Amino acid sequence: MSDECDHETIFAAFRSQRSARREEAIRDAYLDPHADQLLTQMLDESADLDFDRVVIAAHLGDLTGAVGDDALRRATRVSGRGSRDFRCASLLALAKRLGTPGPRRICSPAWPDLTLP
Repeated sequence: MSDECDHETIFAAFRSQRSARREEAIRDAYLDPHADQLLTQMLDESADLDFDRVVIAAHLGDLTGAVGDDALRRATRVSGRGSRDFRCASLLALAKRLGTPGPRRICSPAWPDLTLP
């Protein structure tokens, strides 16, 4: 990551208690040239399964890079109360990143009949 980008400011906003500041930080990270790395770090740091992590996972679906791929793979294995939407968003984002043409069957005990275009 270069010094030209203001990553410290983005992460300060992301660590805010105010959801509007966190949303702005996620948007800024998505628009940053180092988006895959920034959003992956946010995904790893956030404890919010209901909104922030779902949105971050969805944004990672638009990007490429090994760091994000690995983070999304880890995210599909998260368990516990309230994790279903996050796992689903992560799985869909990972499938989008892999970019396989044609229908794609995702094998998972949680979603045995899920097929993605």
